[in-house]
Amino acid sequence: AVDVERDQVIVAGADGRVHALRGADANPVWRGRVPGIVRTQPLLTRDAVYVVTEDDAVVALSREDGEALWTYRREPAGEFHIAGHAGLVIVGRRVLAGFSDGTVAALDVTDGSVLWERATDVDIEVSEGGAPVFTDVDTTPVVIGETIYVASFHAGLYALELGNGSVLWREPQQLTITSMVASGQRLLITSADRGIEYMEPGSRTVIWSRAPERGATTAPIITPQGLVLVGDSQGSLLALAIQSGQELGRLDGGNGFSAPASVSHDLAMVLSNGGDALCVRLR
Repeated sequence: AVDVERDQVIVAGADGRVHALRGADANPVWRGRVPGIVRTQPLLTRDAVYVVTEDDAVVALSREDGEALWTYRREPAGEFHIAGHAGLVIVGRRVLAGFSDGTVAALDVTDGSVLWERATDVDIEVSEGGAPVFTDVDTTPVVIGETIYVASFHAGLYALELGNGSVLWREPQQLTITSMVASGQRLLITSADRGIEYMEPGSRTVIWSRAPERGATTAPIITPQGLVLVGDSQGSLLALAIQSGQELGRLDGGNGFSAPASVSHDLAMVLSNGGDALCVRLR
């Protein structure tokens, strides 16, 4: 995470270390520690750095010295989980988070106290034959107005009330969702089974969809030009028109793409699974 005003870069890693670096020369300002691997972007406020670990712990660190201010932890359910973890979102005084046991929680930014919790695992229908069931809520919460959208891998897509976490509706057929982003009042959703879908959440209508070609679909990135950049883990990076899903461009790195692209103005950069950093111009 980058703080331009303080000239700081906050970096969290797989060793549980969180580093505050001075941006101009990368000199260390402080180093903190959290209980587990961090694979999502830290969130910054004036007083704190917020991170979530793969072991389902949300930690607030002081911006002054990296000391832990508070920790909220959930016990991971079961031995196996879907790879990845939901990131954090701050809305007002709430830190919103999703966890591998299927819980969605709103925590107070100041002390980590629970404002509300919502369990989604109770809605999972166990299939016959003992097939594995994954309770993970790995989608970073998406907030549109007073509604939070999250997805459980095997319980479906949820719309929750921001104020108290009550369920406004659930779409049980929208399974295996791995990521979501907002596009205005609509949602871009990626799924292990269905690829990418552009959805109107008010009517729960899928406007367009595109099945995965080769492998798993990456998290989508929306560019200022109105493009959707999305990759296949064994295929290409695609540029799609946001309104129609029409393919407008394709980049094949030879090894597939698992990391989402990053965009700045008219440039996009993406790391291929072969270790190549590719920079492209958007038109």
